[in-house]
Amino acid sequence: MGRIKNAISYAVKGLCLKLFSHKSILFDGLGHFSCKAELITKNNGIIEMQDYVYIPDRASISVDGGTLKIGAHVGINRDMVLRCHGRIEIGSGTLFGPCVCMFDHNHKFNTKGVSGDYSVGSIEIGENCWIGANVTILKNTKIGDGCIIGAGCVVSGDIPAHSLVTSNRDLVIRPIENR
Repeated sequence: MGRIKNAISYAVKGLCLKLFSHKSILFDGLGHFSCKAELITKNNGIIEMQDYVYIPDRASISVDGGTLKIGAHVGINRDMVLRCHGRIEIGSGTLFGPCVCMFDHNHKFNTKGVSGDYSVGSIEIGENCWIGANVTILKNTKIGDGCIIGAGCVVSGDIPAHSLVTSNRDLVIRPIENR
């Protein structure tokens, strides 16, 4: 009975999102989207999602002029903050812990201070990754398939596939070993 109830819930929520969503939110199939989650597009921003994307309460996703692509079976957790002005891609099977932040842009600044303009880049996260709690992912980051990013890391740059990343002031990157 529980499986049938879940299937009906997915179907109804997916249908409601298809019927009432904006033309800039595109998705294939079913998913779980909390009514307390925030999905915002503006300035021709686009969100594309594949099957079975999970977006819970208090997730805040905003695409301002950019493109966000989310693969199938991606699990977003509570209190995620995702801000996209350029391009963010999340591979299928990737899971996020709570309070993850992603920004594909930075404010421009100089000796006179911070301006309202942005320097825009991209973020690419491979398939089947685990992004731990309180991780911050900055612009121009590429995380390879099968990576584990430990809680509290601030990530920027290229992370090779199948790496375990932890932080003890400096990033420590090492291959994942079979245990």
